[in-house]
Amino acid sequence: MSSKELDKFFDKGIGAFEKGDFKKALKIFNKIINKNPKDSRAWSNRGASLLNLGKFEEAIKSESIAIQIDPNNAFAWFNKGVSLNEIGKYEEAIECYEESLKINPSFQEAKRLNETLLSKFKAEQTPEKYLEEETIVEEKPKEEVIVEEKEDDVMVLSGEMRIEPIKEMDFEIDTHPKELYSAYNRGLEHIENKQFNEAIIDLNEVLSIDDTFAHAWYNKGLALLRLLDHEEAIYCFDKTIEINQKIVSAFAGKGVALAASGNSNDLKRAIKYYEEAIFLNPTDYKVWVNKGLALAKLERHEEAILSFNEALTLNPNIEDGWAAKGVALAKLKKHEEAIKCFEESLKINPNFRIAKNYMAVALNNLKNEILNKETS
Repeated sequence: MSSKELDKFFDKGIGAFEKGDFKKALKIFNKIINKNPKDSRAWSNRGASLLNLGKFEEAIKSESIAIQIDPNNAFAWFNKGVSLNEIGKYEEAIECYEESLKINPSFQEAKRLNETLLSKFKAEQTPEKYLEEETIVEEKPKEEVIVEEKEDDVMVLSGEMRIEPIKEMDFEIDTHPKELYSAYNRGLEHIENKQFNEAIIDLNEVLSIDDTFAHAWYNKGLALLRLLDHEEAIYCFDKTIEINQKIVSAFAGKGVALAASGNSNDLKRAIKYYEEAIFLNPTDYKVWVNKGLALAKLERHEEAILSFNEALTLNPNIEDGWAAKGVALAKLKKHEEAIKCFEESLKINPNFRIAKNYMAVALNNLKNEILNKETS
């Protein structure tokens, strides 16, 4: 999406906001942030939408990110102040109104709310207490950064393609603020807990600090994929590849997102991305399985079987791989071979429902084939 297209989209968000359709506005500003996590205006207007939806804590977080990107965003300071006021944090609200007025001294609404709140706050305290009181900021213990090596993982589970988060960092830890690592680790934790919307918010925060953090784009793509937002997931995987072409899972992830449509052109494109991933790492059996599935959807069953064979040579203990190969063989009416594959799958996992169901069908088809031969 070009800058002109983003501006048009931004205007649509403002239009929805002005009409009082805050949910629609929120969706639009979220979409802009997904494309450009460093857009302070979008974060600020997202916060304003959340504020009007009564989600004050989320609004504060959104406005804080807007301020982090652009400390001179007077509206972000103002909206943060209003949200803080709503949850009874009057001192912090006053500080925000005052910051807003430093940037724009003619901001009348900020001036009015600041004066009102100051009067209210002073009335509730004795003059001595008000003058002497200081805000004590308690230092929080330094949050531990989780940096863990993990193999790129793309696999099939019960017929569903799945990719796993990358936990490693692709830069030196000491070169970025601690807020980045805290947000990144929260995002990973949300993904592991299947809280994908929350993960995207955290990863957008990471990208608002550093939009060249390839693994953050990748993990955001993963979260979007799990929310079935394939178009946005593809955008994130493209950004990952643009920054770092060595992240094999980004190619595989894009393949998964493309294959999800079931459209023949998308399936063909998906196969190309799987092949790119295989070129980079030919020993990743999981990508071979996914390539086989895409070929099978295109009814290229013989090619699919070759792909499943590659996967099973690399790892003979893939229940999904054996089952997928069995389905492809059954489609070619090779029922005896198919049954053997389903049996192998069930040796690995006796409770694998898909293998059980397909084996029952294959056994029935084999029985009918034998009967037809006997009666002909």
